[in-house]
Amino acid sequence: MLPLSILTDDCVRVFATLTKTLEINATQMRNFMTDSYMLAADLADYLVRKGSPFRQAHGTLGELDNTAGKLVQYAIDKSRSFRELTLDEYHRFSPLFAEDVYDITMETSVAARNAVGGTAPEQVAAALARARKLVGAENER
Repeated sequence: MLPLSILTDDCVRVFATLTKTLEINATQMRNFMTDSYMLAADLADYLVRKGSPFRQAHGTLGELDNTAGKLVQYAIDKSRSFRELTLDEYHRFSPLFAEDVYDITMETSVAARNAVGGTAPEQVAAALARARKLVGAENER
C-alpha cells in the first residue's frame, strides 16, 4: 500500500494539471443551478425562520413527510423549478410561504453559509488567504 503522502502528492499534481486547462461556463453553470432543486434546504431554513418546527420543515434523511421533501417532489412531478412555482402552489405546502420566498437564490444560499469553511464570499476569501500563506511558506522551504 502506498503511503498517504505519495497519494496526496499525486492527487495534487493531477488536479494542478486539470485546472490549467479547465474552462468554466458561468452562464451554463448558473442556469443549471437555478433550474435544479439545490435550494430545497434553503426553503426549509426559510420555513424555520418563519416559525415552522425544524423537523417538519427539514425532515430526516430525505423522507417525504416533511414540507421541503414534498415541495421538491411536487416541483419534480410538474417539471418546474422552485422559481416557476406560484405562491398559491407554495401555500399548498405551508401557509408560511410569502412573496419573499422568491428572494431565495443561489447567491443568497452561498452567502448564508458564513462560518469557517462555508461558501460565503468572505469565508472563501479567508480560506484562499490561508492557502496562499501555506503555499508561500512551503515554497520558502
